[in-house]
Amino acid sequence: MASMMGMSSVGDTPGTLTYALTKFVGSTTNSAFSAFFPSFITPPNFIFLIWPFISVVQLGTVAISALSPGKPVLSQDDLTSLSAANVAATGWLIVSSRASAEVLPLGSFLVLPLVPILSAFPLRRKDEDKVSGASASTALTLRNFVFQVYSSFTTIAAFLAFAVELQHGNRIPFFKGKGEICASIFLALYTVTVGQARRGVVKKVVNTGAILGIFWKRLVEGMAGGLGGVGRLFTSVSFLGTAAVSFAAIRKLFEDEG
Repeated sequence: MASMMGMSSVGDTPGTLTYALTKFVGSTTNSAFSAFFPSFITPPNFIFLIWPFISVVQLGTVAISALSPGKPVLSQDDLTSLSAANVAATGWLIVSSRASAEVLPLGSFLVLPLVPILSAFPLRRKDEDKVSGASASTALTLRNFVFQVYSSFTTIAAFLAFAVELQHGNRIPFFKGKGEICASIFLALYTVTVGQARRGVVKKVVNTGAILGIFWKRLVEGMAGGLGGVGRLFTSVSFLGTAAVSFAAIRKLFEDEG
């Protein structure tokens, strides 16, 4: 999905399929978006490789569901939720790809939260008895894996979009340019997510991986500035907060849910 950003110049001949699919997509890639709107809690670029992973997992699960004997792994409700979430994600992609250094589209923040809301809907339903096949337990695990990965990462992305909107959107003047405060708001939301009971292993792994990526990026950037850079890290509320949330996420990852 992320790789689609910046494809508007590819196949720009009217009347072609590529043109039809990409004519609304702007030229701003994920890395360019991060450069336009820097923050203290922007993940490193490799974290966004989860987007193609999510796409592959979705495609594989839909294929298995369609070809498996008996009742499919994904119910009609599941497929509807997945499709709606993907439509919302595509809308966010289009809006974000049209951002520039001077303009942060409000839709970048407003659209993205719809993705975790829609993709988490199947996880809120108690319908284990509806899944059958060669192994009901395996089918349920596969089905939950798809939605847990998708909803977990996009929840984090929605928190990030909110923090970036506060810092760079210039729609609430108090927050504009106040990176430490906006990062602290993100970390507070992240802490609530990490601390929720019985999150499941998949969600815990996603939460831990993302926050550790943010922590690693801050640490590397600080070390690049020599002793002065490292010293500034330890006077940064957001860096210390990131370290604390990282520790909490790791501890939660190995916590027995009973």
